[in-house]
Amino acid sequence: MPMKDLLNELRRDLPDALKLLETMVNMDSPSTDKNLVDRFARFVGSQFEAIGGQVEYVHADHFGDHVVARFSGVSASRVVLLGHLDTVFGIGEAGKRPFRVENSRATGPGVFDMKAGIVVMWAALRALGRLPRPVTVLLTSDEEAGSPSSRALIEKE
Repeated sequence: MPMKDLLNELRRDLPDALKLLETMVNMDSPSTDKNLVDRFARFVGSQFEAIGGQVEYVHADHFGDHVVARFSGVSASRVVLLGHLDTVFGIGEAGKRPFRVENSRATGPGVFDMKAGIVVMWAALRALGRLPRPVTVLLTSDEEAGSPSSRALIEKE
């Protein structure tokens, strides 16, 4: 797809991307709460499934489960997009500081690290459609805690 067409596609899809970002930012996902991160992981995984990803949840005992979303492509070489689901913000922070856009700037807990990054991955994969090479999206649940349960998975991917 030519870059101009991709940019137009992303602009057209911006309202959907912002709605997804709002939903994600308004969901607490602190590293220390497995149940909340698992719930967030399932939501994010469902978004990647909806655009054609084959999603796997990799169990973690003390942190949330990790998300691996695979998208097929034509060539044998692949791309890995790495991000994380957890935030440093405690339970209830999303309620105290919900997502908002003011003066073309989005704010809220986790909006920059890393929830908007996840939305960028989702939007790009959605806009591109047929991929020239396979893409794996790996979203870990323990990055803010030093990746103790995901290090081996990261290295494997």
